[in-house]
Amino acid sequence: TLFRSNLLGGNNILVVPPSLARTSALCAKQYPCRIADVQTALDIAKSLLPAEHPLITASQVAKARALAVRPPDDPGANMNYWTAEAACDLLHSSLKITEKAFGAISVQTARLWDYLGDIYRFLRQFREAEEAHLKAIGAKEQVLGPEHYQVAESLRLLAKVYQCQEQHEQAINLHMRADRKS
Repeated sequence: TLFRSNLLGGNNILVVPPSLARTSALCAKQYPCRIADVQTALDIAKSLLPAEHPLITASQVAKARALAVRPPDDPGANMNYWTAEAACDLLHSSLKITEKAFGAISVQTARLWDYLGDIYRFLRQFREAEEAHLKAIGAKEQVLGPEHYQVAESLRLLAKVYQCQEQHEQAINLHMRADRKS
């Protein structure tokens, strides 16, 4: 990304996708990534693209995920209330853009609902977390079908919400339902 930035100029849209790809890969592996890198990509995207462009959404989601990553070996680096609130704000903004671009019932929108539900779970806002995951499940079932593995992923996320509330029977039922799908 630094090579591309130096070669193309720092304020070039071609610098943004590799930055986002790198951040997404690190977040998927639960590795910390530099918020500054993601913020640079977001700033470039915002300066060059219309406010409701999907690449801005991708940048916001990457930043929200970077804020939410909790390195497994570093308890001091855990997400805190302030980073969780910032991640929620970014995801809500991204949801508006994504729903306008792809519709309320889409895989892209459902993925954002799952991310948001996970942040709400961290904040112990369980009602909001449950609602977010139920929206994701509903959208994925409509678009992908009820037996798709991505529906199972959302079911497992909802089960975590129930586990946090000690609603173990509901959580077990969701895990069993998810296991039949994957």
